[in-house]
Amino acid sequence: MPLLKIDDKEIQVKSGATVLETAEANGIEIPHYCYHPALEVVGSCRMCLVQVEGMPKLQVSCNTFVGDVHPDRKLDGKYDMVVHTQNDPWYKREKIYWNSFY
Repeated sequence: MPLLKIDDKEIQVKSGATVLETAEANGIEIPHYCYHPALEVVGSCRMCLVQVEGMPKLQVSCNTFVGDVHPDRKLDGKYDMVVHTQNDPWYKREKIYWNSFY
């Protein structure tokens, strides 16, 4: 089972779960609009963007799947994935988005 770290919280998760599902199941709130567990994942609203260490751009958490990685590729020597839900790129994106309405 992959070991995931979301905002300093370590979580063992079943391989194949999405970052959004994992966060919600563990009481971590990631805002989302177009996602519903009974529907096909679209990811078009871009509201659930998170920063995943090792990836160059913000990722759509509703369509980013958690999986096992090779031991040599683990982050900090033990994590399969490290996710930040509130960070500088996220705040900049939100500020630009909300300021576009005013």
